[in-house]
Amino acid sequence: MYFCDSLHSMPKVSSQYYITEEDVTAKARRDIAVAPRLAELNDYVRVGIPKGGSGTCGSIDDIDAAIISQYDVVICVGNVGRATATRLNEICRGTPRPSLATELNENVRSQTTAFIECSVRGVAGRIFSDFGKGHVVSDGDGLQPHTLVVDGVS
Repeated sequence: MYFCDSLHSMPKVSSQYYITEEDVTAKARRDIAVAPRLAELNDYVRVGIPKGGSGTCGSIDDIDAAIISQYDVVICVGNVGRATATRLNEICRGTPRPSLATELNENVRSQTTAFIECSVRGVAGRIFSDFGKGHVVSDGDGLQPHTLVVDGVS
């Protein structure tokens, strides 16, 4: 699912690879302009713009369980805010994944829609992911993660 209700602007053209000057001139919403270009990257991934009862969602607040139930993964990119990200994640936790809904195995069928939220602020960024209770991360080497601080770039 791809949703962004903001309009394009010239500064965004330099930081968003899929925005064109024509999108800025047409005052196109970012999701409507960019989704078809993202979909071209992988034929096996369906990129969709959420639609409510009256067509394309006008606001992120319009996204509910009925919309999320159409997707396996919901990805929030940008500054959606903690309250909105938490609300969407809670909806995902209660929504079965559509690609698994026909499976006979109850354990598989109970997997919920995955949720990923990320934001970038200058050179710092963060990612939060929730793939449900059944998701297991296997550490291949058992080493502790490393944290590095870049104090200069030349």
